[in-house]
Amino acid sequence: MKVDGLGSTGLDVVGPNGEYIFVGGPAKARDPADFGHRLQISRAAADKAGVRAIYYLEEGTPESAISQAKGRFGDENVFVFPKG
Repeated sequence: MKVDGLGSTGLDVVGPNGEYIFVGGPAKARDPADFGHRLQISRAAADKAGVRAIYYLEEGTPESAISQAKGRFGDENVFVFPKG
């Protein structure tokens, strides 16, 4: 998805109510600046579409990345799921 003035990023799933769902894991913490920028684009795209932005992060993802996602998407829209 592309947001004018911000750039583009991928979208993993469109949920049953149109929500934008993103999925990731520990690698998201490797480059916090890039992850933050992608979170910004993702949230802006969801806001423009008038839908929720939700992030699922795999267990083992560093707390820094989880906190970064919660800061952009809100605590209620970030979930940690078990490996496997």
